[in-house]
Amino acid sequence: MKDVLRLTSLSRPTLYRRIAAGRFPPPVHLGGRACAWTPKSLELWINDPQGYRITPVVVPNIRRRPGRPRKY
Repeated sequence: MKDVLRLTSLSRPTLYRRIAAGRFPPPVHLGGRACAWTPKSLELWINDPQGYRITPVVVPNIRRRPGRPRKY
């Protein structure tokens, strides 16, 4: 995290706001409290920080049956 903050010159709150807005690559969670960014995703952001956008993932709407799930 410290390296990314130093590399991007962003503050921690600004970094989290941009991640939430889709204007900065999301971190890869390594376990526990550890996270990292892939070099490729950081490179894409560094090359065009104002134009960087994450394409939203479309989740299909799955109809579920009401009630408690069955045990199979």
